[in-house]
Amino acid sequence: MNKLLAGWFVAGTFLALAAGAFAAESGAAATTAVATHPAAELAALEFLVGSFSCTGTWHNESGERVAKSSRITTAWKLDRYFLGFEYEQPRTREQPNQIKASGYFGWDLAKKKYVHSAINNQGLTVTLYAEPGDALVFKADGEPTTNGAAPHGAIFTFKKAARGFTISTDLERAGKLQRVSEETCTN
Repeated sequence: MNKLLAGWFVAGTFLALAAGAFAAESGAAATTAVATHPAAELAALEFLVGSFSCTGTWHNESGERVAKSSRITTAWKLDRYFLGFEYEQPRTREQPNQIKASGYFGWDLAKKKYVHSAINNQGLTVTLYAEPGDALVFKADGEPTTNGAAPHGAIFTFKKAARGFTISTDLERAGKLQRVSEETCTN
């Protein structure tokens, strides 16, 4: 088997296994019909589409507020079923850790909720869900991460603003949810 054909075989096998795992996880039978077009609910994500420069603050472990900046670029992917994103927070004196992340936003047909899933260069993975509403409030309560971190609560809130959006992040620290980051993102 040539390398190109072998690559396509591996990719096809992976996609078939992933589809089966998703169906099993969501409780759907293997014969469940697949959506023939993107969900109408995805229109609510339009305010997140584009390239954005973000400024704000993060709160270190001692509670001190430190200036931060980042860049977020989003675009519709996979025939507009998902809004993919790339996030980059540069290393500066004020924010010593460079953070890069990738992921997507979408609509989970089975749960009837928005989904936000991300990975980053710190080994972290997270999947959060949000109910429809004026703000997208994505929550994960006690979900484990692949970097070995202890399960903890997390809330990421995205709100539409005049020229972009705001993001606030709350994480569980010392057993209680605390605001750890606030950003305003403009395009």
